Amino acid sequence: MLIFMIDFFNKWCSINIRTVHQQINQDSYMIINKNVNKYAEDLFRRFPELFPAAENFNKVYITLQNAFVNSKTAFFCGNGGSAADCEHIIGELMKNFVVKRQVSPEFREKFIQNGGDPALLDILQPGMRAVSLLGHTALSTAFTNDVDPLYCYAQQLYVLGKEGDVVLGISTSGNAENVYQCFRTAKGLGIKTILSAKKILVVVSGADKAAILKEVVEGPITPAVQASIL
Repeated sequence: MLIFMIDFFNKWCSINIRTVHQQINQDSYMIINKNVNKYAEDLFRRFPELFPAAENFNKVYITLQNAFVNSKTAFFCGNGGSAADCEHIIGELMKNFVVKRQVSPEFREKFIQNGGDPALLDILQPGMRAVSLLGHTALSTAFTNDVDPLYCYAQQLYVLGKEGDVVLGISTSGNAENVYQCFRTAKGLGIKTILSAKKILVVVSGADKAAILKEVVEGPITPAVQASIL
């Protein structure tokens, strides 16, 4: 599911990459939404078992789109295989994926005015602001040793996150305590939270663990859950 969402974002950027740097107009939104609907229909045709999550899928897409349009950052966290999935997704968001992304004439002009070498724009690839909370080894090990390992993601988000950002947590069970503590922190910072768990993808409040888990219905075994998330 998330990999297809990345493809949607790539099509969005190829339509109008200037949206990464400035607000887009209503006509552009209409074009983007039309294309998103096209790819969503294709996704649910190939994976009909995901169709019940169509409404959540749309809410998540809009949440991420609003963040990227306004030059905000998407943070990712998870454990084990979910952590690897986070890194995979970030890798696709921060470089070309399927379709080559183009910089806008306005961005190119400003880059050159600032003294940038225009040849770099033929090498570097536009992307979205996406940050993994899995790194910072020195910080994470120090915080684990000195404070509490369950709050490592929360600590990083507390320092790096700003209002209007988004944090996406991936958990096959929906019950990862470190992801939950990160969500609690996000709530206080005005950061939107998205949970990818079992076979669902939802925008959650991040304030109440019981409310979050209520969204997570019983699902299949872990490998099937991971396949559905991707």
